[in-house]
Amino acid sequence: MVFKSRSGGRDGSRSSDDAGLLRRGSNLLAEGKPEAAEKIFRAALEGFEDSAVTHALLAMALSDRNKNRQALGEAADAIALNPRLALAHAARACALEASGLPWDAEMECRQALALTPTDPNRHSDLAGVVARAGRHAEALEITARGLALNPQHVPSLRMRALTLAWMDRADEGQEVVAAALLEAPVLARLHACLGVAFEDRGDHLRAAEEFGQAAELDASGQRDRNRLRRLNSSFSRLTPSMEKLFGR
Repeated sequence: MVFKSRSGGRDGSRSSDDAGLLRRGSNLLAEGKPEAAEKIFRAALEGFEDSAVTHALLAMALSDRNKNRQALGEAADAIALNPRLALAHAARACALEASGLPWDAEMECRQALALTPTDPNRHSDLAGVVARAGRHAEALEITARGLALNPQHVPSLRMRALTLAWMDRADEGQEVVAAALLEAPVLARLHACLGVAFEDRGDHLRAAEEFGQAAELDASGQRDRNRLRRLNSSFSRLTPSMEKLFGR
């Protein structure tokens, strides 16, 4: 691929329009709408193909759509453009895990974390890969480190609650969500995700409690159970930290 830039830097100088597109796309990705997010990120790449951040975000959207080969390609482009961009390695980790390569995904997550050890997003990424590999106690330790950096970090809260649910420590998982100091729509999504986890385990009583809490906080979140399942998928993301998005 021949990269070209309309603004001269590898994410070093970006117009407000570009930043707005990335913010819109990131929000769509967080809401479980990877198809719409993919379109936004592709639009952001038009005429600015040397944006490592945009390639990385596009890779994440493609992973959420199970377009794993394309996702690996976009992540490779992001890393080639900026090998020290943690988000690029996180994107490659998503694509590798979606491709059935959890060990390789873990190594990429660890590389991303080494590049930005104070970013709770990278802690939650690693915790997710480790938890889905069945190493739940280790995943809890990782989420604890992420929450020490930001006690209200949504992906870390989500991962900790889900890991506790997977460990049959349902009460503790519910307490994590109940104690979160978040805006109602975001908190509703956390309750909904936990509800899907309980439903999948056959704990329909707890699932109903969580869905009820979600409905009280944000009735729109109960309209489509398939959307709730997408939000609780292995590779879905809750809102990325925009202030970290352009970090090296």
